[in-house]
Amino acid sequence: MFGAYTAGAITRGRYLTSLSNDLHRYYRTICVDYRFKVENAGKHWAVRYFKLRHSRKLWHLANLAVFCRAALLPDEARDGWLAEQLPRPPLLRVADALRPLGGLHLCAGLVTAYDAFLAALAEPDTRRALDVLAYDVREASPVFRRLRAGAERFDEAATAVVGHLWQRSPDHLVRYGLL
Repeated sequence: MFGAYTAGAITRGRYLTSLSNDLHRYYRTICVDYRFKVENAGKHWAVRYFKLRHSRKLWHLANLAVFCRAALLPDEARDGWLAEQLPRPPLLRVADALRPLGGLHLCAGLVTAYDAFLAALAEPDTRRALDVLAYDVREASPVFRRLRAGAERFDEAATAVVGHLWQRSPDHLVRYGLL
């Protein structure tokens, strides 16, 4: 995938912008797909909801972190580093991006919250409870409330990472991550 952007005739010289934009569009597509599946296709909503708030958000955060870190590398080192990082698991990408930016300690909150999410989804009773949970009674479900609290902890940890990236790579974050 990375090679398609670095060798592209149209995006040559601006492939980081194109790749970053396409990754953002993909994340948006995941979010829109969730809305369609839940509201129009009648799919189970709860597991998808928590995946969106954990796994999909982590994937997006990892991409932001990698691009912010890559923007600070010398031009001749950037391509190789990105090609090495993009196929890696998202938590490792975040850690490798934050380490040289002095933010590795911020990964602890992400890892703790994400680990709790994965452990919860691995519990058959939790999965069953989520599969049958009706949206309008979600607040009465202790499983839902527990996972939502975990998602909020994950959000707090992700916000801390973005705040750190903002301090270390604001021009890139604004140009490629936000606008």
